[in-house]
Amino acid sequence: MPNRYIRESAIESEAISSLSWEAEVFLRRLFNRVDDYGRISASTQILRASLFPLQLDRVSEKKVEGLLVDLEKAGLIGIYQVDSKKFLQVAKWEQGRAKASRYPAPPADICKHLQTYVYGCERMSSDANIGEHMFTNAPDSDSDTDSDTDTDPARGIAALRARIGSWFKRRPETSWSQKELKALKATFDLNTPESEILLLEIRYRSGNQFLRRDILTLLNNWNTEIDRAKSDSPSGNNGTGAASADISAYQ
Repeated sequence: MPNRYIRESAIESEAISSLSWEAEVFLRRLFNRVDDYGRISASTQILRASLFPLQLDRVSEKKVEGLLVDLEKAGLIGIYQVDSKKFLQVAKWEQGRAKASRYPAPPADICKHLQTYVYGCERMSSDANIGEHMFTNAPDSDSDTDSDTDTDPARGIAALRARIGSWFKRRPETSWSQKELKALKATFDLNTPESEILLLEIRYRSGNQFLRRDILTLLNNWNTEIDRAKSDSPSGNNGTGAASADISAYQ
């Protein structure tokens, strides 16, 4: 996952200033989760687990759905559908380092609507009158990165280690055995899509009684657990269904 910074212009953005505090927090977390094309799944289940991994007891899918509506109304994101799956595109996104997006491109009208300039989106012609497009108050989103897991596997492995460790309530400073580290590296090399890892994370944070009891067993049965996580999702493997766990709503 790339490290990103937000430009100073965001502070003076009329679009961002129109948001509630919680919607702005949601947006800033979203900036850190979208790929280098400014895209991510718009599944409320996936976004909830991805943006609020330690606050699942406070943020409901219904709350996430409402925040998505707020951001779209403010012109900060566009939501679109491809093959029955929902995705979102951040406004005014400039392409980062990745050569390809993990998600399908939005239709040309959304790219134009959001003034987004990345490959896979239809670029506006040089004589386009940008001032006449909607959502011009949206700030420039920045995908500049300090590092990226695609080019820095050590950072990616460390992030995956911390993430999986948190599912088992293992402290970050706790040492891993050589067998665990070897299995972790093998798991990282599988390049599991983020959407599938998020489904697995939801499964392991849900209190499901049929879970692997330790990290090494999980890593050694990673693909099997991914398949089970997909089966847990009411919509199968597309990650658009509601979470199986009944978690109290954010008030």
